[in-house]
Amino acid sequence: MGLFSLLLLVFAALARGGPSPSGPVPPAHRVDVPAPAPPPPPPPRRIPDHYGWCVLAERYAHKWELTYDYDVVMPYRARHRGQPDLVFAASDRELFEVMLSVAEPPSRVRRYVVEAEERQRAEELAALNDLVFMAPTGG
Repeated sequence: MGLFSLLLLVFAALARGGPSPSGPVPPAHRVDVPAPAPPPPPPPRRIPDHYGWCVLAERYAHKWELTYDYDVVMPYRARHRGQPDLVFAASDRELFEVMLSVAEPPSRVRRYVVEAEERQRAEELAALNDLVFMAPTGG
């Protein structure tokens, strides 16, 4: 055998994954490991200072519908019960309480009030006109 055939046998053995220098490799042992326990559920989300929130909600429940939304920048929200388009929000409960105590929505004008006021104004102008034109002239 020549050098060439010897090299060919060595390379063939290496390509086949021939015997390792340390001897045969035992088959891999499979160890049954229990699956990791699922993570515990997240704690329930709570309103910060829940008691203060409840007191605030009771104090202003007659005028405002108060809500708390966990997923927004300004979670404290108030909607006026008489004027639903009047809404405001705050990020802090104390600030929210100040806003509720100060906020006074504009009064709604009722048509019958305007008509009564216009009628009264017209009567007063008519009476004033009568006094001016009926007054004796100094001539």
